[in-house]
Amino acid sequence: MATYYISTAGDDSTGDGSEGNPWASYDHAYQQSVAGDTIILMVVGGVRTEYAWPSEHFRDRTVEGQAGPSGQVLAGFDGGGAAVGDKVIENVTLRDLVFERFVASGQFLQIAHNVTTPITLDRCRFHDIEMSDMGNYDGIIAAGIGHASATTGDLTLRRCSMSKIRFTGSGSGGIIGKRAKGNVPTWTLHQCAIHHDAGEGAFPVIFEGVVPALDLKNNIIVIENGPISFGVANNSNDIDNNGFVGVSDVPAEAVNTYTDDPNFADPAAGDLTPGIGSPYRERGIAL
Repeated sequence: MATYYISTAGDDSTGDGSEGNPWASYDHAYQQSVAGDTIILMVVGGVRTEYAWPSEHFRDRTVEGQAGPSGQVLAGFDGGGAAVGDKVIENVTLRDLVFERFVASGQFLQIAHNVTTPITLDRCRFHDIEMSDMGNYDGIIAAGIGHASATTGDLTLRRCSMSKIRFTGSGSGGIIGKRAKGNVPTWTLHQCAIHHDAGEGAFPVIFEGVVPALDLKNNIIVIENGPISFGVANNSNDIDNNGFVGVSDVPAEAVNTYTDDPNFADPAAGDLTPGIGSPYRERGIAL
């Protein structure tokens, strides 16, 4: 398994994909790499570094953003507010990436049908994402499973955030949507934060679809101008130590649920760190 680098200062023609001589685009790196390889988006000049939305999907690789000078998440994909097509995620780990300023219809990141391998998103930030239309079970991250014998691998989100997200079209999807017609393993969110102003375009629900095993721990979900329904029909929940502010219909088996304001540092800019003095810091709930 190899590691390749891309940089806004790189070159797809003269580069070799090394850290010292990187390529310029994710598409080129994807085409030159093979399953199991890692693609790293470099931070240039120690500041926010933006890459164009690729044509290739996120399959069979680890895709990482290089850490900033103080460990910040600075590298990622910027849509410039334009409408884009969704990207399939399959057998992939996405880590330390920013996804910002996109308009999408249906699904933004789509878990491929009939996937049996795990999908992990770790310390990824979704900011300024507009869903223009959604069907049933769609969402910013969504999986549509097409037939009764379908199987999908575990979906895990760790230390991820979603801010300035809005729904401006029609449909019945959620912020995160998933349909399961068959054997679907665990869907996990740990140490994640979601901030949504329902007054700017409310999502019908937070979680849409059928998820047999939902594992939510140490998360904060804030719905301004809510409430919005928790949603989701499932067979087994493990929901512990979460903040649900402006959220209705929280499952009865949820324990250690809090409704006080986390005092996010700067949600308008995508910083969902609980502020100094926030009660969530004492509870161990913080990005």
